[in-house]
Amino acid sequence: MKLSDVFKASAALALVAAIVVFVWTYQFLGFFGSEASWYMIDATRSFVAPFFLALAVFNWYASETKDSGYKNAAFWGNFVLSAFGLGGSIFAQTAGRYNSWGWIVVLVYLVFTLAYLYYGIMRNEVATVATSRT
Repeated sequence: MKLSDVFKASAALALVAAIVVFVWTYQFLGFFGSEASWYMIDATRSFVAPFFLALAVFNWYASETKDSGYKNAAFWGNFVLSAFGLGGSIFAQTAGRYNSWGWIVVLVYLVFTLAYLYYGIMRNEVATVATSRT
């Protein structure tokens, strides 16, 4: 397994999340015990689903490209997103924002944070982009 496989897994999960959030918004919010009012459904469909779709395209392209600068940016972007998502989801879960199914979100962010940490930093698969100034 390589860093590009982690990008592909992230892209696949983001694509599934985009479809689920857009098509079954009410059920998705209700599954985690969140408020499912009309404005929450509208905001989720308008902002969360397109974000997941863009993340899926971004990560799929990152898994296929040979451009080291793009892979480096994709790695750091995904690592920071996963780390902040992990912190935010732990905070929301421990504050009682979601029901017990909210721990799934914490687990997914934890897995991706550790995967990016391992493959990007520990195995040093992130290409260093050298810039020269003359």
